[in-house]
Amino acid sequence: NVNDVAVVSVPPNKLWPIHTDWKITFPFSLNIPIYNCTKETKTSFYKVKDQEKFITKNSDQKKINSKNYLEYNSLPEGHVFELEDVEEIDSYYLIEPTLYRIDVPHSIFNSGNSQRLSLSVRFRDWVEF
Repeated sequence: NVNDVAVVSVPPNKLWPIHTDWKITFPFSLNIPIYNCTKETKTSFYKVKDQEKFITKNSDQKKINSKNYLEYNSLPEGHVFELEDVEEIDSYYLIEPTLYRIDVPHSIFNSGNSQRLSLSVRFRDWVEF
């Protein structure tokens, strides 16, 4: 059921762009820390301020769920957002394997002096662990 696996590398003192992932077949990814996944590397999640601006033309899903995220597949895949278009709603530190939504805008900030490496495992469909 694994769709693809990627090594995510964030250089030291770098803010990874705020984005939604691309090639989404299932809206969750299992992220596994490999190297330098500490409290110096924070993953943040965002809501889009003007949601109608970013809804894809081919999507008829314009409902917004209770957490104010756009419904799955209504944001363009692989889209990069400007900071002024989003508002941070949550964050976490990847210090243990974590399952999270990749269709919600997110970014990684590495404030440390070493590169951060993690493994991102994407699935085709629901997986029972």
